[in-house]
Amino acid sequence: MPDQNCPLCGGPATFALVDFGRAKRIQCAVCKTFVVYPDVERLIAEAPRPNREAMSKAASALSDEFVLLISITADTKDPSGRAKQTLGWDSEPADKWQ
Repeated sequence: MPDQNCPLCGGPATFALVDFGRAKRIQCAVCKTFVVYPDVERLIAEAPRPNREAMSKAASALSDEFVLLISITADTKDPSGRAKQTLGWDSEPADKWQ
């Protein structure tokens, strides 16, 4: 598996492409396993540290039978009218993301 820094905690991580190469299943010693799509990974990098820590905590709390799927839950507009995307997460069976 290729290496990268974990988008949630910044530690060392590995990833595998899943969903026909459209998403990454990222494995980290701290955060365990979670799944992101490229647009989500970009938003995670821009997210405030407390938000990334909350996602890391949610991922690490899951048993090995589950992964955290981090996704865009809403496309809204901020007060100035610019597009704003909101991240959300939920557990998914790990075998779905092999």
